[in-house]
Amino acid sequence: MNAHFTEFAGWKMPLYYSSIIKEHMAVRTSVGIFDISHLGKLFIKGQGATALMQCLIASDIEKVAVGCGTYAIYCNENGGVLDDEIVYRLGPDEYLAVPNAARTEFIKTWAAGHAPETVTITNRTPELCLLALQGPESDTILKNVFHENPASYKRYAVRHVVVNGYEYTVMKSGYTGENGYEIIAAPKGARYAWDALLGSGVTPCGLGARDTLRLEMGYMLYGHELTPAITPLEARLERLVAFDKGDFIGREALLEQKREGIDKRLIGFVMDEGIARDGSTILDKVNFDEIGWVTSGGYSPVLQAGIGLGYIKSEFYQIGLAIYLRVRDKLLQGHLAERPFIYTPKTRITQEKAS
Repeated sequence: MNAHFTEFAGWKMPLYYSSIIKEHMAVRTSVGIFDISHLGKLFIKGQGATALMQCLIASDIEKVAVGCGTYAIYCNENGGVLDDEIVYRLGPDEYLAVPNAARTEFIKTWAAGHAPETVTITNRTPELCLLALQGPESDTILKNVFHENPASYKRYAVRHVVVNGYEYTVMKSGYTGENGYEIIAAPKGARYAWDALLGSGVTPCGLGARDTLRLEMGYMLYGHELTPAITPLEARLERLVAFDKGDFIGREALLEQKREGIDKRLIGFVMDEGIARDGSTILDKVNFDEIGWVTSGGYSPVLQAGIGLGYIKSEFYQIGLAIYLRVRDKLLQGHLAERPFIYTPKTRITQEKAS
């Protein structure tokens, strides 16, 4: 399909097929399809699997019903984030975890080190494909191609379906801010689904649009906003930490940080000029003091402006605060902004503007 490829986490990935902006806007206004088979697929099952997950993740997995999933984080003993991923509960003691590509083997080994002998952890990433159907028209496509009723899918629901003899695991989730689904299948089934989706008018999209779409929503990327040196409290993910569920790895360190106070926080910013890139320095516009750094920076096709994420000292966290960003020895102006950058009352795009 004349895709332009790039390397990502050891995988050869399509960066774009036509252009990043065209693919980005296709997802915002209609529907697109991504091949995200690089994401991990860990199956965790057996007596004690639920207790294991309660120990490993910061949220309360016992509150997740069978057939549903949750966005979750794993922490180290110091409270730093080891990975962020969606965990689906397939049965009372059976789970599907979808790690970031670069963390799959690490998470498998780390989890196995805490698992009892009754629990098996299987990495099926090499044998299963994963497609992401994203956009406001994804419900219609799901109904037409997979013959599924979109109304039966709540956020993070997971279903097993059969289409034309091929088995699929369909999950209502995504990384774009749009309505959408992620679909796991063996290679032959994935190829059938890909061709059927393209035949229904779905736009193929690459890694470039996936990144700009997640950035417009202020979604975090592991290795950028989340690392073993960053805690979920600093990343403003305290909603994912169930302190009241009992012990889990990192709990005591996070409780201590909560008591002592958090000295840096994740922020969003919009550029008044230019584009900031990863690693740029954030400066206080009054005294020119260094107050933080950029973890992700890029261009928003919807806002037609530079946007980004970063960390700043907590005392400077103020929406609308004017800042400078040092980009390649130049000082560019910007201001702190709410996340998501789009789909808020002030910035909600309309179909006409996006078109």
